[in-house]
Amino acid sequence: MKKLSDNLFISRCETILGCGQQYLPQLSLYQVTEKTLTDGQELLDTFELEIKKQGQWKIDRTSVNQQLNKQIKTTNKLFEPFDAQVETQRLSDPVWYNLWWDARSLPQTPKAHLSVKLKVYDAETSQPLPGAILTYTKIETNGKALTSGADLVKNVKVKSAGGGLDLKSLTTGTYLFTVSYAGRADMQTTVYVNEGVLTRVEFPLSKVA
Repeated sequence: MKKLSDNLFISRCETILGCGQQYLPQLSLYQVTEKTLTDGQELLDTFELEIKKQGQWKIDRTSVNQQLNKQIKTTNKLFEPFDAQVETQRLSDPVWYNLWWDARSLPQTPKAHLSVKLKVYDAETSQPLPGAILTYTKIETNGKALTSGADLVKNVKVKSAGGGLDLKSLTTGTYLFTVSYAGRADMQTTVYVNEGVLTRVEFPLSKVA
């Protein structure tokens, strides 16, 4: 019974109660009475009502999420002209560029929040560089890399055609990021991560002389 789905469980209980009613005289030898069956039916009715409530709650939640997503898409559409204008300032005014996108980003859930959003591109042409390798490690306040724990050196490949990479759920602290790409000089920077705050980092890589 414990392994049955809710619907099958309800159906099985209804069958048992029906059989109990049919053979009630014989079951009296086992202390099964009319009240036993009535109490069982009431418990089953309560359980079935609760299941229906949960089903309705899921439907309501789905409807709300659909409306919210629709509103977000509409809002993003309205902001597209502004986004395009800000994109032209990416190299000339990176501070304003980062501030804009930080303001435009939705808060992430604590379960898997977006910690760092980075982009790798050619310094001269601004063309994205998919396939770049990011190496990062958490460092202590004295600038030395950690020697143990979950934040040791990690290597991640930039797979996005746009040269972007998202890092989720990094713990608060200071990280050393190094990006490498064939034919380009490695670029290294220190990144500060605060839990719940999105940090944007760009790596304009120059060709090796």
